[in-house]
Amino acid sequence: MRKSLILLSALSLLPLASCGFEPIYAKKQGVPSGETAYLQSALNKVSIANIPDQEGVILRNELIDRFYVAGRPETAFYKLDVLPIREIRRELDITVGAEATRAQLEIIVPFVLTDILTGEVLLRARAETFASFNIIADEYATRVSERRTRENALRDIARQIEQKTAFTLDRL
Repeated sequence: MRKSLILLSALSLLPLASCGFEPIYAKKQGVPSGETAYLQSALNKVSIANIPDQEGVILRNELIDRFYVAGRPETAFYKLDVLPIREIRRELDITVGAEATRAQLEIIVPFVLTDILTGEVLLRARAETFASFNIIADEYATRVSERRTRENALRDIARQIEQKTAFTLDRL
């Protein structure tokens, strides 16, 4: 029984060997091994436009940290425009006294990747995440918790934007 299970498992992996799957973080031909990875060199060609509001500043700084590991680009070929961040706060876990004990943030961030030379829109997408925090009697602690939750959510949004941008640039 065990041998047949192992054989079945091995046979189920066979189709993956010929599917053409190629990780986007793999190095590409033509990129010298001493240089940064292909993905990082592609992301380093993207100019990140300013994003309005305090949350936008946090998100832009996260994107800069992710895209520009080797420093800002001297010449950018692509432009990333992040539209205003939309945040929805919902109160959850309502007590008998009609007080919320938990809240959820939904953050939605539309963005556009454009080829600077041609003006062609390469990617129009949005990143979205949910995060929640506790509401406690201490208002200061609740505000700190909400701020940390928002920052973590924006970090997740930056990761999503990085992945979608990298995937698009990898297909060019």
